[in-house]
Amino acid sequence: MRSRPLTVADFMTTALITMKPTDTVVHADVDMRLANIRHIPVVDDRGKLVGILSNRDVLRALGQADIESVRIGD
Repeated sequence: MRSRPLTVADFMTTALITMKPTDTVVHADVDMRLANIRHIPVVDDRGKLVGILSNRDVLRALGQADIESVRIGD
C-alpha cells in the first residue's frame, strides 16, 4: 500500500491565533508557548494583516527592561 504525498493542508489549520499591534509581547509569548507555535499574524482592527510576529521577535523583546508594557507594534 502506497501512501499519498504530504501537502500543506496536512500541516496547516484554519483556527488561527492572531494578535493586534496593541497587544503586549508577554501576551504573545504566553499564546505562542501554549499553542506550541513560532509565528503569529498581527492584524489591524479590520482584520487586515499588518505583520508577522516570530518567536525571535519575542525573545528579543523579552530582553528589555519594562517588558510588561512593550506592545507588539513597538
